[in-house]
Amino acid sequence: MDSCSCSSATADGIFTEQVPDQAGTWYVKAVVPPTEGHAGLEAITEFHILKAQPDYTIPTGLTAVYGSTLAAVDPGTGFAWQTPDQKVGDVGTRTFAADYHPEDQQNYTSVEGLAIPLQITPKPASQLWVSPVTNEQEAAGLTVKDGTEVLQQDKDYTVTRQEENGRVVLTLTFRGNYEGTILRDYSAAQTLPAASAQRAAPAPPAATARPVQTSQSPAPETAAAAESQAVENTIRQTAPRPTAATQTTPAPTATPSVTGEELPAPTPGPATPEPAQPEEGKTESEAPARTHTVWLWWLLLLLLVVLLAVLCLLRTRREDPTDQEDTHTGS
Repeated sequence: MDSCSCSSATADGIFTEQVPDQAGTWYVKAVVPPTEGHAGLEAITEFHILKAQPDYTIPTGLTAVYGSTLAAVDPGTGFAWQTPDQKVGDVGTRTFAADYHPEDQQNYTSVEGLAIPLQITPKPASQLWVSPVTNEQEAAGLTVKDGTEVLQQDKDYTVTRQEENGRVVLTLTFRGNYEGTILRDYSAAQTLPAASAQRAAPAPPAATARPVQTSQSPAPETAAAAESQAVENTIRQTAPRPTAATQTTPAPTATPSVTGEELPAPTPGPATPEPAQPEEGKTESEAPARTHTVWLWWLLLLLLVVLLAVLCLLRTRREDPTDQEDTHTGS
């Protein structure tokens, strides 16, 4: 009895005697030709060739710089990171998940979830931003950035200070996730900006007013002498003094006359303002204007003295009883 078996990729396709060597679904047909006294037979059966597991080797010796992502690291032919946008993390050895896709996708399956080791190395200091330093104030506010992240002193780097040849040298030594050194220097004679120095200077103490000291004069014996003494005291009280604050002078008291009547105290003149102290930054062109103002005040003061003297003389003649008695005696 002769029989044959053939294969095909489809149930109704052309069957050949070629043996399938590719993974997939196949069909085999068995044929028994008819014989004397027996009918022929034919049957088609489906069968499957499964994909094989590929041979692969886990990559080793892969490195990445701190701060980068897995996408910056090539894991090798056929391998792909499951999370390429993931940061590699801190310095050290870590493992990350990857998949292996064989070149022959038809006959071999992909392998998922492979753990691939990765060595993370420190980031060079040359890729960092360090603020410029030209004086002591900027040295105190020294800032180091990795992109938008501000690095912390004594954690990511240390600073040593050294003075040599009239210059201050700052050495930044990086550690942890960073490596390398950066230098910053400035003149040792460099001082803080003038504005900062003025803000730091203490304010001068406020000037206090000094009481006006007047000498004690003996009591006048006549009304004319009393008026003259009052005028002299008024001049002393109203004279301008170069003090920081306005001076206050006690008002003069009434002086008894020789007749026993109490003469009213002369009315003091208007308070004389203190001459303004020259301010810093004023030019010498303002000196004539200040001199003119001083002379004007002295002229007003002189007119006030003359007016007071005339009033005192008229009052003395009107109120002196001695003149009146002499007039009655003569009549």
